[in-house]
Amino acid sequence: MNGGGASLRNRCCLVATSAFLAVAGDAAGQSELEPAPKPPVVDDWTLQARVEATYDTNVFRLSDDSIDRLRADVPADRTSGRFDDMNTPQDVFLEAELALRRRFTDSEGDDFRLSPGIRLLEYFNNPRKTHPEFFLEMSQELQPATTLAFDTEYRKDVFVGNYFADAVDLVGSVSDDERRYEPGVYDQWSASMTLEQRLWRRSKESWEVWRTLGVRRVDLDAEVGAARRWYYAPFSNRDMERVSARVRLAAQVFTHWDASVEYRFDRDRTDHGFEPMIRDEDDFDVDFNGDGDRVDQDVRAVERVDRSRNQQTFGARLSWEFATDWSIGVRGTMRVQDYLSDEPFDSTYRDRLDRAHELRCDLKWAFLTGSEAYASAGWAREQSNRDAATTLEDQDVDYQYRFVGLGVRMRF
Repeated sequence: MNGGGASLRNRCCLVATSAFLAVAGDAAGQSELEPAPKPPVVDDWTLQARVEATYDTNVFRLSDDSIDRLRADVPADRTSGRFDDMNTPQDVFLEAELALRRRFTDSEGDDFRLSPGIRLLEYFNNPRKTHPEFFLEMSQELQPATTLAFDTEYRKDVFVGNYFADAVDLVGSVSDDERRYEPGVYDQWSASMTLEQRLWRRSKESWEVWRTLGVRRVDLDAEVGAARRWYYAPFSNRDMERVSARVRLAAQVFTHWDASVEYRFDRDRTDHGFEPMIRDEDDFDVDFNGDGDRVDQDVRAVERVDRSRNQQTFGARLSWEFATDWSIGVRGTMRVQDYLSDEPFDSTYRDRLDRAHELRCDLKWAFLTGSEAYASAGWAREQSNRDAATTLEDQDVDYQYRFVGLGVRMRF
């Protein structure tokens, strides 16, 4: 009896031990299939610096006639202040940028990046144009090859030139020296959100036509943004609100070529308040100065002005990595600005249409880790269906410029 009881207890212990080992084995196998989540990783702050020097032949975007007048140093313009602080049309400016960068990696391996920074643009011939810019860049990796980015920027004390503010003679014909110009200076805030998405990558199962064409992958960038610009007194009627959208398709072709096309739409809206202006009465059959006739020339009028516009930009870029760490690229853009003013005396902007073209080439050399040196050169031309005469209030029609730049970006 005792021997049989011991044998029964041994068999029960053996069964229990086998069951425990089986359960433990299943748990171990399950842990191999589902490894423990990785702990989040927070990198140290790193510093990125960029310095670029650019020579620009027309930093104020003046028409050819206005450039000739600036260089002529007309006495009437010194009296009116038309070209105050606008020393030369061409200039060399230095763009210096410092940014802090930090990366946070969550337990699933997705990165969040943060980069606040400051940028200073310093002009040597026209120091009034020197101004700072502040920015914050953030990006969140949603999944491999998919990133959501948010950028915001603030520009402070940007001087674009002098605008017509008023006239000394409120009744008679206004001569050039009786006009008064004031600095056009603004602050601007802007923000944008961008989705970067890998649409397609070539694989063994891809159609043979993609191998023949050499297309290796296709990426999409889609962006929406908003901006607000405030002008200093007395030009509050120039304040602008912008809503924008952009889409970009980029493809890697063969191993060393990249091509992209881009479209951007900007909806700019301004107030249509009253401003002083100079008009010819016989052009409008209106007695602006109240002297009883409608034939006076160059008289002061105070009427509504509307600078609202819709702007479309079309762009294409092609780059070639012709050697290890070396690439060259060319980019072309076309911009169309359709002004929306229907104010009867707003002859500067009513039915106005501007077209601009720009061609830019760049050469880049990547060195160390996350660092590069680059050179760029380009030409741009904007034309308008508006008169570019130097007697008009604004000088931003029918201009052209060329530029050459050298820069370096380094990460520490």
